[in-house]
Amino acid sequence: MTALQVERSWRRAAWIVAAWVLFGLFFASQSAIGAAHAGRPVDWGRTLAAWMCCAGIWALLTPVVLWLGRRFPFERRRWARSLLAHLGASAALAVASLGVFVVVHDLWEDPARPIVPGAAFRSLLAAELHSNWLLYWAILGVSWTVESQRRSRDHEVAAHELAAQLARARLEALERQLHPHFLFNTLNSISVLMHADMPAAERMLVRLSGLLRAVLDRNAAPEVPLRDELRFLESYLEIEQVRFQDRLSVALEIEPQTLQASVPRMLLQPLVENALRHGIAERTGEGGRVEVRAQRSNGTLKLSVSDNGPGLPAGERSADRQGIGLSATRARLERHYGTAGNLELGDAPGGGLEVTLTLPYREGATQGTAREVRGRA
Repeated sequence: MTALQVERSWRRAAWIVAAWVLFGLFFASQSAIGAAHAGRPVDWGRTLAAWMCCAGIWALLTPVVLWLGRRFPFERRRWARSLLAHLGASAALAVASLGVFVVVHDLWEDPARPIVPGAAFRSLLAAELHSNWLLYWAILGVSWTVESQRRSRDHEVAAHELAAQLARARLEALERQLHPHFLFNTLNSISVLMHADMPAAERMLVRLSGLLRAVLDRNAAPEVPLRDELRFLESYLEIEQVRFQDRLSVALEIEPQTLQASVPRMLLQPLVENALRHGIAERTGEGGRVEVRAQRSNGTLKLSVSDNGPGLPAGERSADRQGIGLSATRARLERHYGTAGNLELGDAPGGGLEVTLTLPYREGATQGTAREVRGRA
């Protein structure tokens, strides 16, 4: 038996003793008050002793009743057998409790007198058999109620744990959905460079290997400080800088107080990747620009990624824009924050598209060495 089981056993025993002490005190006071009201003399000591004797006997019998309740539960296929067992057990224990009471009472009255319980037992049996029989069923009913509540709590805890596990599994699935999307797009960029700029393609492969270690780390936390998310984003942008060269400039405008904010891992990279694919890649010539901003406002963290590309096509609503990056990000925000997380698409101030994320501000532990976030002009 473990220490926890021993502690629970002692706690259960304490509750049983306390309940029967209260039972004895309650009925002893009732008997004394009834006798006083009827004008009979009241011997508080004898009355209290008699009822505490009865309570003590049933305190000793309670574990037996609890065991019988577990041994013969009222289940659908066994209820008739269990009913017969409890009817017999309740009658037997009611008779036994009265017999023990008579013996203990006689010993307490006069230890030297021989115990002849016949007449006293028959009188007590006629007067108290039914009440003692009901005590058995009262104990059984209380035990069933407590057990039902315990099982209900266990089922509720198990349901919450299952829901949490399911939520974690769905978040992991959404995150894993981003991994091949990120990898295939980066490899496609490398394959294009292989025919045009072999040294640049080699540099991209070297940087990609470092990113893959972070992306495929199964022990990574589902949420990271924004500082670490930006560090990952900078590494990704180093790869894309090789691809776009002078056609791309990146600016990070990050309020210092937001660096400790906790965000889902790989939250910004898919949005920046969308900006590069659908915004910068469709521009002709130089001047492509991506801006990433983070600010804290009224208990929320607001993140935005904007580009100066063509923006939304005419007639297309922002809610209609889908894709793996945006749809997975929307789903992850919903799983993490419910209605408190939000993703909106709109026109960037200088033309192009802006994606804005709003999520609750909460701080997370910093992982790794802090590094100052620098914008690239």
